[in-house]
Amino acid sequence: MITDIYRLCICLFCCIVTGCNSVDQSLSYLPEGSTALRGTSSEATNTTAIIAQQQNASIDSASAEFAKQACISNKLIIQLSLLAKERSQSSIIPAFAETTITQYRKAESTLEDILREKGIPSDSHIPANEQDGINKLYTLKSHAFDKSYLDLMEQAHRRAIAVYKKGATKPLDNNIKTYAQERLPDIEAQYDALKEIERSVKSLVKDQ
Repeated sequence: MITDIYRLCICLFCCIVTGCNSVDQSLSYLPEGSTALRGTSSEATNTTAIIAQQQNASIDSASAEFAKQACISNKLIIQLSLLAKERSQSSIIPAFAETTITQYRKAESTLEDILREKGIPSDSHIPANEQDGINKLYTLKSHAFDKSYLDLMEQAHRRAIAVYKKGATKPLDNNIKTYAQERLPDIEAQYDALKEIERSVKSLVKDQ
């Protein structure tokens, strides 16, 4: 039995060094009756495969940080727009908010799929100072609400553009970098639309 264990250790060591395709092939040299030891070969192979998968799935710290900030940006803008869709009394803001929600939920889903494939959590939370801005919106009404919403959205989009510009140019994980590059023009277009909404709202208020 001791001899069998010794042979198994040698076989496993050889597999690691030479990169053999299967531990079972090396264990074929074990004498008959060593089935208990052979049973461990598949477990060793599975463990090696899992480790390799985790190594391939992992991303560098810069990519992980971008993903975290992108997740926060998506959540923040979605939360703000959900509130605006429900509470704004403007004739144009609710429609804009609904379009924003659709676009950012799609982007959020795409990013979550990428992170899921890499085994990276996407459960980033909105920072306390950002959450305070959302909470304050609940206390406002009419034009005060609309103005505060648009101000918070402008700040959120400016930060998002800065985050995505870095993500699009830095040497990040390929999938993460591609996501940033493809998403950046959409965020910039959304920001332009937001500025147009701001001008329209100010014009409507002036005419009242």
